[in-house]
Amino acid sequence: MGEVDPKLMEMADVFHIPLKERLKYIILPAKFGKVSRKTPGQGHGPGPSGSSGSAGSAGSSGAFGASKQS
Repeated sequence: MGEVDPKLMEMADVFHIPLKERLKYIILPAKFGKVSRKTPGQGHGPGPSGSSGSAGSAGSSGAFGASKQS
């Protein structure tokens, strides 16, 4: 299991990040890593609408609204 980066926790203090968000975005990912959760309509194969893949994921954002750039 990983350790929480002290600089991230200091940043969370400086920006007054609430405990709930610290847990969600800093502490739990540091301790357990990323956990993938597939739901119907995501991932490979046909979803409930009969389309394959996750067509609605283009332009989706990650934690804190940051967009992925390729």
